[in-house]
Amino acid sequence: AASASGIGEYILITGLCRRAVELVENGLPAFKAASRSIDYVTNIFGENTAGLIIVDVRGYIGSAFNTEGMGRALLSASHEKVKVALFKYERLI
Repeated sequence: AASASGIGEYILITGLCRRAVELVENGLPAFKAASRSIDYVTNIFGENTAGLIIVDVRGYIGSAFNTEGMGRALLSASHEKVKVALFKYERLI
């Protein structure tokens, strides 16, 4: 599953979520699929255009964005509290 945020026209034109999911289906880890997909959008439309989160069938997550920040949160059985991140240097896991 994948979800994107940003400039909707760019997300739709590039098939951002579809691209990321297909990369995972072809064996790429979720975090790499997210990064590659955002790189693709950035190469076409530039910075400050989109962000993406993805979860694979095993529950591994990935996120990437070409903006200053993108809000993300995670709650799982291995965490006692919700983990929240906004900037690239902040990790959820």
